[in-house]
Amino acid sequence: MIWILKFLHVLASLILWRGRREKMLGVPERGFAQRLMGLPLAPWDAVICVNGIFGSSPGWETEVAQWFTNNTQIVGSYFYYWCGLFKWGQAAHAAALAQMIDDLRAKGARKVHVIAHSNGCQLIRMALQISGTAAVDVCVLVAAADKEDCGPAGNGWNALLSALPAAVQRLIITQSSGDTVLAWNWLTPSFWGCQLGLNGPKNAAPLPLVCAFAALPTQPAELYTVGFDNSQDHLDWLGKNQAATVATLAAVLEAL
Repeated sequence: MIWILKFLHVLASLILWRGRREKMLGVPERGFAQRLMGLPLAPWDAVICVNGIFGSSPGWETEVAQWFTNNTQIVGSYFYYWCGLFKWGQAAHAAALAQMIDDLRAKGARKVHVIAHSNGCQLIRMALQISGTAAVDVCVLVAAADKEDCGPAGNGWNALLSALPAAVQRLIITQSSGDTVLAWNWLTPSFWGCQLGLNGPKNAAPLPLVCAFAALPTQPAELYTVGFDNSQDHLDWLGKNQAATVATLAAVLEAL
């Protein structure tokens, strides 16, 4: 039975795969006078939006990236990929995401933030772990399909936050007990134990600040922040409730 499922997955992947795409929207460029006089660009920040396993471009990642570019001082970017239930090409996607972070820094980004959904949360974590250079300022894990344990035997977020220099300056995790997708992901072996967005982090050090998502503080001292809203299902955060979610996150990112 498992071989039939794998065959169907590969077949679906060949049909639906549209390639990996990275796009930076509105990245500033030096004008002629600036280049002539050797003047640098004014400081600018960027955010990368990373989708889950079943990306459909254009999807929420392109919409949110464009919203940031149009409505804030943060340049919106997105990293699109498709990996399916068996996480096809996960390591290669993670390496490409790490390179995109480095590319934004090379283009002059002062701060690079990431908003990831579902499997995208595991992808950004892997990107930071396999890269010796990629680093982000604020990493937002929305409905994270990743391990709950943040220690060395789990996902390793504690190490990423405590590294010198830190691979991530601040981690925001959304949590909802109403996430039916994560509640049922034990049916998929590749996602067993990946219920971070359902149950919240375990063994997080230091202890996270836990608050309602709508009340996320803009500049807390805590490295970890858990924003809960138990009314949200897996796709609601960046689906039907996208406007409210993005407005809350934009307020946090712009305050830095």
